[in-house]
Amino acid sequence: MTGKRRSGATTALALDPKPHALGGVAEQGLTLVDAHGDLILEVEEPPGNEQGREYCEYRVNSNPLRQSSSYFETLLHPDKFGEGASVAAKHDSVRSEYASISDVPVQKLPHIRLTDIGSVSRITTVKHIMADFLRALHGLDLSTASPPLSNLANLAIVADRFDALAYFTQYVRRKKFIKALDGKANNKAGSLSEERMRQRVMIGTMLDYPPWAITYSERLIVRGSVRWKAETPSDIAPALWWDLPSRVEGTSAP
Repeated sequence: MTGKRRSGATTALALDPKPHALGGVAEQGLTLVDAHGDLILEVEEPPGNEQGREYCEYRVNSNPLRQSSSYFETLLHPDKFGEGASVAAKHDSVRSEYASISDVPVQKLPHIRLTDIGSVSRITTVKHIMADFLRALHGLDLSTASPPLSNLANLAIVADRFDALAYFTQYVRRKKFIKALDGKANNKAGSLSEERMRQRVMIGTMLDYPPWAITYSERLIVRGSVRWKAETPSDIAPALWWDLPSRVEGTSAP
């Protein structure tokens, strides 16, 4: 839209109609985070890579997204980015046509496409990780009551990507996810792989949990890392915990 900055996300407001299941997940892949939501998020990862490309759609409520994520607050603000102005205009249009936003067909809702969810691990299914992240932003339960360590690490990466770490940190504390993982790890702390230790260091750093950040960084220093060798193995995944953020390791250090 003229006079509005572009954010990198794209807005699609005129898509061909697609059949969707009601109250669940359609064959085309629509996940109903909020069955009465006013926005469709399209996620494509990795961008521009047709081989292995994963495309997912989510029906969401724009209000909790804006309240919990600075990224979405800025993106969806009608006066800051073209996407926000287009979404606001589309909302005005459908509200003049339908009594409730819940009655609006999926194809008539505004669509926003996202093409980068952060440096998550290769084995992660984008569809499920992004769905759980959006459930968290809506204050809902995740798909599992106690997510495994790798899932929590990937969720922290996605939360960081979308400027939602402050909210997500409180959500994780409220759900006591780290406490549950601590209980599972007590009996096998000495046998943790380097990747597991790195995931704990990253989570402890990003989600403000010093016991993990301190304890597992010390263990990593004592044990050493394959990343610190002259030749790093080529099979190491590009997940963020292999290049720890916040000046913990590597090129981020002063």
